Amino acid sequence: MISVQVGGTPDLVRQGRARHKLFVEGGGGDVIDFEFLKIFLPMIDIEVMGASFHLKSVATALHPYHPDYYFLIDRDHHDDQTVNNSWQKFPDPDTSNLLIWKKKEIENYFLDIDYLQRSNWIKSTYKGSEGRKKLEAKIQKIATDRIYMEVANSVILTIREEQKRTWIEIFSNPSQFTSIETSINMLLGRNEFQERAEVVADSVHGDNIRRMFNKTFDEMSGGSIPLDLNRGTWLARMSGKEILTQIVSNCFQVRGRDGKPVQGGTQYIEVIKDLARQELQNQPYDFKELYGLIDSRTRGP
Repeated sequence: MISVQVGGTPDLVRQGRARHKLFVEGGGGDVIDFEFLKIFLPMIDIEVMGASFHLKSVATALHPYHPDYYFLIDRDHHDDQTVNNSWQKFPDPDTSNLLIWKKKEIENYFLDIDYLQRSNWIKSTYKGSEGRKKLEAKIQKIATDRIYMEVANSVILTIREEQKRTWIEIFSNPSQFTSIETSINMLLGRNEFQERAEVVADSVHGDNIRRMFNKTFDEMSGGSIPLDLNRGTWLARMSGKEILTQIVSNCFQVRGRDGKPVQGGTQYIEVIKDLARQELQNQPYDFKELYGLIDSRTRGP
């Protein structure tokens, strides 16, 4: 059993918890959202429910019957307006009480030097001003090694999501379909097919892919290679999970009650749980905002 220090997060279970639930992404060995939030948000029950597209579908289906169910998903491909609206209008029946992380995934929020240094499990080498420099250098080095692949993946995801959009509406008048031949002709007469073929051809054309890569690279890197913590959007848009895994493995040391080091997934989870127990005032801004939104809901009648 792991020995951890309990921080300032209250242990109070408030009235109304039974009917309020927060559903988060996760499955298999990926339970970081759940492990963090069950400690950070003690006033509400946390449930894990698969990938984001599952949560969005369930949110739409359940919300009319369970207005006190809330859903939190990774940012992934969502644009700034969609993300910001989910927070500003929460709870919003039109979005099925759905919240979207403002950064790519929850792990990106942990890539904050001040936040990491507050952990009880961080190695002494990475404490203080000198430790800060070392921690910054490690994060920047790991991210720089991944930046080109991350940008390429971002291009793929953007194109993939654009091609999922509803670009043609279905028919609604059965009287127009009197035979196989007339039905086929109705389909062939839809201009949307040709227009769609042209759009897809343009989107996967080499020139467009090159433009998208260069634009995304400039935004994420801020024009700086090696990456700089103070330039570009990479800290929010790259896979925080991959960077944080290496940081925890190299810069933290968790020990069990027997004093022996704990490694791997257990070490990773314990670092996350330790940060969840830090004082609310020391949590990232978005975590504090989430706490306030959920707390205000569970305090209601």
